[in-house]
Amino acid sequence: MSETIVSTKYGKVDGFEENGIHKWLGIPYAKPPVGDLRYKRTVECEPWTDTLSAKAFGSRPWQFMDMKAVRKIKASEDCLSINIWGPVKRNNCPVFVYFYGGANTSGESSDPMYDGTSFAKNGIIYACFNYRLGPLGFYDFSIYDKSFESNCGFADQIAGLKWVHDNIEAFGGDPDNITICGESAGGTAVYDLLAAPSAKGLFKRAIAMSGLADDAVSPRQNKLNVDLFLQKMNIKADDLSALKTIDPSEMITAAGWMFQNNNTVYPGIFVPGPVIDDLLPQKPWEAMKDGSAEGIDCIFGTCRDEATLFFMMKILPTSWEDVRKMLELSGCPEKFGELKKVYSNKNDKKALQELFRDRLFWAHSVLCADAQSTHAKVYAYRNDFEYMLMKLAGLGAMHGSDVGMALNTSGGTLDKASIGTPKARKIRMREYVHGAWVNFAKTGDPNGSLPINWELYDRENKATFIFNDNCTIEKNPRAEAFAIWKDLKLYE
Repeated sequence: MSETIVSTKYGKVDGFEENGIHKWLGIPYAKPPVGDLRYKRTVECEPWTDTLSAKAFGSRPWQFMDMKAVRKIKASEDCLSINIWGPVKRNNCPVFVYFYGGANTSGESSDPMYDGTSFAKNGIIYACFNYRLGPLGFYDFSIYDKSFESNCGFADQIAGLKWVHDNIEAFGGDPDNITICGESAGGTAVYDLLAAPSAKGLFKRAIAMSGLADDAVSPRQNKLNVDLFLQKMNIKADDLSALKTIDPSEMITAAGWMFQNNNTVYPGIFVPGPVIDDLLPQKPWEAMKDGSAEGIDCIFGTCRDEATLFFMMKILPTSWEDVRKMLELSGCPEKFGELKKVYSNKNDKKALQELFRDRLFWAHSVLCADAQSTHAKVYAYRNDFEYMLMKLAGLGAMHGSDVGMALNTSGGTLDKASIGTPKARKIRMREYVHGAWVNFAKTGDPNGSLPINWELYDRENKATFIFNDNCTIEKNPRAEAFAIWKDLKLYE
């Protein structure tokens, strides 16, 4: 297969060739969620008759992080489009679907960091699509008004994945050999898709990078966040009609304030994410323990210094009194002494960075690995590699620092992290991480380009591959901390 005109189940699309690969950009995978479909779950797109030009990215989703960055691509509610990269000659290729991060508040598939060129050059069909963000996608207003639907953004993710499964064969991909991958909020999506009944059968393998597995939030967490947002919007809970007609730009300030300040009011709470409902009936590790992802081989991992970036952004609690308040608000104040004992053998800033790293990312990643390893092969990792500039800034192996390595991309939102690092070190790490992701997508085994063997994970040894200049394996890392976190429930 070498043509750029492809027949999907909805109509023909015409892509283009660039640098020895084929691309199809901005293909709609659902009806635009506008008008009466705002705050409604994803609706299947309608067929088209003419050949659709797929040569430019579609509109990006509305961004709700209060940032001053300006992008060339306009924001729109009509944003549900997918982008595909593939080799010129392709037939029955493995498929890699990537979910972008951004705290369910920002992010877009058109970010150069998520370019699929390297996968296509390795014989893999790569796809990345937009989903709704912030109040339009991840605030559950249905607790106050049943005309609103829950988990709209997560419904987009399921719909986009289903579109890939149903249409990728026309692009030369194998629908029975799909690997899903995401980082941060995208990693959260991966965990949730492993748990979602309606996603069953849509993919074969999964990679969750720095996902927040506990961000499948309880009704209480959702209400606490939604109430803060409504208060800043000056909207009463008994009349949400204004949300259905207001311009999305008028919600940015309130959503940005909430992103920046909800941890001041409720220390340790998550930003709004998917909620437990019919689409997502259980926390991911609970569902996986029950066999929701039977037979799906997985890679789960985190970065060593996940929380340093968020401390720099001043969006995480910064004192032991905040920790005490978090536990009191969660009904478990007796855990304070145990946490203090585990984390207080260093200065307070470092201790709290590690505590909230574990709260947000690490502990529940281990719970998921424990659960899934009884039903399929699991590989666990930790990224310890420090870019020079990030080391000098005190950020270390920070959140998101492994994205460019995993996707073998540059030029996107996280690319400045690599400034000043010797080229040879960067190339080596990309060979390790990207090579492992490519091998896993093709064969289910990440080994092949690594300097040492990446062992399988099990509940007893918890073998964890450490990515660094000199890669190592750690067994059962930080067992004392995990013993506290594994049963700790916050804001439930």
